Amino acid sequence: MQCNIGQALDIDDNGYFMPSSATPDKTSMMIGTNNYKAQNSEGIRIVIGVMGHASRFEPVFVDPVSLGYKMSATFQPQEKLQWWYDSGSKQATMFTDHKTPYEQGDFSAPDPVTGTFTKQSTYSYADGAWTTTSTA
Repeated sequence: MQCNIGQALDIDDNGYFMPSSATPDKTSMMIGTNNYKAQNSEGIRIVIGVMGHASRFEPVFVDPVSLGYKMSATFQPQEKLQWWYDSGSKQATMFTDHKTPYEQGDFSAPDPVTGTFTKQSTYSYADGAWTTTSTA
């Protein structure tokens, strides 16, 4: 269901979104109260999407924290983002951690050439650098 910044929604006992009586945060999207008892003990996951050029929501964020019964949550989108490649492993004798340099993108306005908010990035191991382009 569409939820704009400054809006609050509740989840009813059947798992459907409905207007919330909670006071919304003007800078965030909010789940006022989750009244849905999930079939598992871990609660539910909130997925945030943006409206794509095909007039369909495309996921951009899956909340890593489960939302349990009677819990609330706020989500504050950021217009300037950073991303990177990160990996690691844990074995009996060694822990490893690998990271690339950060890449940044400004999503506060559509790209002037493509008119979209879509970017595609590729990291070159040979050059140690990101290549990021706007896509239609």
